[in-house]
Amino acid sequence: MKTKLSKTLILFSATLLAASSASAQTITKADTTTMNTAADWGGTAPALTQTGVFTNVLSAPNAAALSLGGNVSLNRLDFQNINGPVTIASGNTLTLNNVTNATSAGIQMNNANLNHDVTINAALANVGTISVKTGRTLTLGGGATEIGGSAGAGRVILENGNYTTTASVNLNVGDWSNPSTTGIVIGNSGNYSVSASLNIGRGANGIVRVNGTGAQFTATPSNQDLFVGRDNTKGLLQVDAGTLAIGRAASLGFQGSSEGILRVNGGIATVGTSLTVLNGANNAAASGTFEVNGGTTTVGGAINLGTSSTAGSANLTVTGGTLYIGQNGVGIATSGTGSTTHSITLSGGTIGSSTTTVGGGWSSSANMTLGTTNGDITFQSANASSAARSIALSGQISGAGGLIKTGAGNLTLSGVNTYTGNTTVNAGTLILSDNAGMTFNIGATGVNNQITGTGTVTLDGDFTFNLSGAAAVGTWNIVNVATLTETFGSTFSVIGFTDAGSNTWTRINGGSTYTFSETTGLLTAIPEPSTWLLLTGTLTALVVLRRRRA
Repeated sequence: MKTKLSKTLILFSATLLAASSASAQTITKADTTTMNTAADWGGTAPALTQTGVFTNVLSAPNAAALSLGGNVSLNRLDFQNINGPVTIASGNTLTLNNVTNATSAGIQMNNANLNHDVTINAALANVGTISVKTGRTLTLGGGATEIGGSAGAGRVILENGNYTTTASVNLNVGDWSNPSTTGIVIGNSGNYSVSASLNIGRGANGIVRVNGTGAQFTATPSNQDLFVGRDNTKGLLQVDAGTLAIGRAASLGFQGSSEGILRVNGGIATVGTSLTVLNGANNAAASGTFEVNGGTTTVGGAINLGTSSTAGSANLTVTGGTLYIGQNGVGIATSGTGSTTHSITLSGGTIGSSTTTVGGGWSSSANMTLGTTNGDITFQSANASSAARSIALSGQISGAGGLIKTGAGNLTLSGVNTYTGNTTVNAGTLILSDNAGMTFNIGATGVNNQITGTGTVTLDGDFTFNLSGAAAVGTWNIVNVATLTETFGSTFSVIGFTDAGSNTWTRINGGSTYTFSETTGLLTAIPEPSTWLLLTGTLTALVVLRRRRA
């Protein structure tokens, strides 16, 4: 029994040693244009137990004209001091030894002496980890299965094929100081699908950009959010062209001093449920940013700014494109215990509703700032199919910009608003609730912000006229009653003015009487008699003086 057991142990140990030796073996690419025979690797046939190393043994002309020559299996590829750019043509399949996304397999381009890029247009299977150093680009153009983690500050382009990951993965490739030319780029006709836990930037900074005609990035994490910037690292997920589809919730900036950015400049982006901007136990250096500068973005649930955060900044910016928001709207977290700051800046684009429920919509109590980049923000009280939906904003709206209201539903303003741009109602109904406010800056005659358009307005709240720069004599169109369908409710008032009856409000300011008429929508200014006499006397004196000089 002991003898048989000893022999068994010896045989098992020998097997392990042999396997270990085989797994450590490297073979060097010979100066040929194929990769499937022993002659292509210095006399050793390629196998899953061997690492294929590319060095200066391979001439530049042959490096640029490679093909597999048949199906090839290797443990991984390691590109070192090659003489010129490497291109492996389409045809056949290269299988790497990454059945379970083992980090030892994959494609390595991190050698200090590597000065050229690599393009692989052949199909790849069981790829594993990809590592690309600063200044270098790996282009995959034939599809690949089981892409594992990524590392380095270079660029990986996935195009013209289907790419998959089915096990947990961290995408950590890219140079944070140069995001426009580094990171993972899903290019023309590239379709990358991740169906497992996904972190863009965890353990090292990560950048993923969707940028190509027909490009598609589908992320459906199996048991958690998609995290962009996690555990004290930075992450960027950007859509310039193509389609981004996140099958569940997403978090930007999670834990510690993380920074997470979701930026949509074009194309189509979808977040299946909620989007949390700054999440977890963060410190003051943490930040989360959601930017919509173009394209069409749909968030199926709420946009939460700062949920559970202890510190840091949570930011939402819209300067173009269209953003559809789910039923729970935009929320400001109150569960944090620190000094989280929140910023919502809107201009140029359109914000609508993603709800499919008849009569649904969304609301928010967050304060918002209206900017002027690319024009005024448009609130579309409708979904993408133009079905009427309601939008209710109870926070304060401030800033130098204005707003445009479209869509058949209602836009309700319930805050004391101070924004100084125009309010244009082109469709549906704008409601200024009781005790809500709108501010109008009055300048030279005819110079002011106003409510205009061809829709319906219901005014139950309060107007405030800033008369600090107002002319002493003049007329200002505040509510364009000629084109609007307007109603002034019983609770309407003008702050600082007196109800003079007959739907008019008056105030004496700086020697002039200012009168606002609900009937005409006009604010007028006429000097008081004493002021008028003073002005008349001054004019008379000037005329007499001129005559005497004449």
